[in-house]
Amino acid sequence: MRRIVIAVMTTITGLALLFSYYTSTNSGTTLLGAGLPAGGGAGASIDPAATDPGTAASDPGAAATDPSTAATDQAAAATDQATPAATPKPAASAKPKATPKPAKPSGQFTGDTVDTRWGPVQVAIEVKNGRVVNSDVVQYPHDNQRDLEINQVAVPILNQEVVDRQSANIDGVSGATVTSDGYRQSLQSAFDRAHL
Repeated sequence: MRRIVIAVMTTITGLALLFSYYTSTNSGTTLLGAGLPAGGGAGASIDPAATDPGTAASDPGAAATDPSTAATDQAAAATDQATPAATPKPAASAKPKATPKPAKPSGQFTGDTVDTRWGPVQVAIEVKNGRVVNSDVVQYPHDNQRDLEINQVAVPILNQEVVDRQSANIDGVSGATVTSDGYRQSLQSAFDRAHL
């Protein structure tokens, strides 16, 4: 903010000095400091060296002692400092290339075999374009009639829940807790292999 105020004040001062500078190429008279004595008025004599352009140009001391010229030089310097240089626009950067999306997995993925109290449980899932389209058990407890009855009801429910939820985080089936726990563990390893 301070720089802006200084720049504005410098510019205003420079412009005031610039507009107050009297220039005339046709006039035979000049202002104070360019030939008129300090107390000059209507009857003051004019310095011939100051009115003769050839003499003023050949006398290097005349330009150095002329206060109006010095004021103009100061105003020009102040204006140059106050006017900021045009900043170049940065080159347009090329758009980054889009990273190709990884292909969605497809295929059959078999989970680890999980040993439970009643026997091993292993699950396999079928995936198409990143979606589980089928889930089935490869192994499940069926050595006795009771295990067979429980798992014939529980396994289809678990399989359908995997397809519905598209996740390894499924609910167990009441009455088939051991099979449900083994199913979830094997299912999670199948999901890990499919990168789902």
